[in-house]
Amino acid sequence: MLFLLSLGINVTERHEHGRSVDYIEDGKDATVSYNTLDLKFTNNTGSEIKLYAWCDDVNVYAKITQITYE
Repeated sequence: MLFLLSLGINVTERHEHGRSVDYIEDGKDATVSYNTLDLKFTNNTGSEIKLYAWCDDVNVYAKITQITYE
């Protein structure tokens, strides 16, 4: 899911799951494993961004927003 949010941002490291997962199309997933596999990206949008992540009893959600100062 985070990989989908990071499209348009320079993804510098991503690893697909070793087998198909039922919640997203093949090739659009990203897996992480402590000290071995990461999802890394560089903010090249020209603006500051903020990453939000939260969950409920069933789903995990994430979004990236542009930070604006007034």
